Amino acid sequence: MFPHLHRILLILACCTPAFGAGVETWSPEMSMHVETIDKVVPSPDGEWVAYTRTRAVMAKEKSEMVTQIHVARCDGSRRFQLTAGEKSATSPTFSPDSEYVYFLSRRSGELNIWRISIEGGEAQSITNWEGSIGSHQVSPDGKWIAFLGRKKDVELERAKL
Repeated sequence: MFPHLHRILLILACCTPAFGAGVETWSPEMSMHVETIDKVVPSPDGEWVAYTRTRAVMAKEKSEMVTQIHVARCDGSRRFQLTAGEKSATSPTFSPDSEYVYFLSRRSGELNIWRISIEGGEAQSITNWEGSIGSHQVSPDGKWIAFLGRKKDVELERAKL
């Protein structure tokens, strides 16, 4: 049926050990250099895509994973990091007109919804929620934001003290 299959298998069998030669064993230290891409979201107009990129930050007093939002044209051109800072920016969603990206961040201390222009610039805080926030969605007309949230339990906070 496949007359050359035996030759191909023989060649692969002979070459396989060569691929492993000189390759380091995977280690936890190596994994700290791997950046992950997640949460890929296309814009409503189909021109842009937003995605998150997570990297390890290892410093004297800090060791954590930090996520930032990046954007690119759908054809792969004009790729750039949209958010920056010490605090992560996650869960990107576009405004209906594709002019803004909404995201979650603890920039103000508490997790809140922020907005930044697709062209970059300074992010604006949209909510001042005290508690936890889950997913969020901008209304079709862009005038409202719905989100899942839970207010802080004041009694629980007092009990922690």
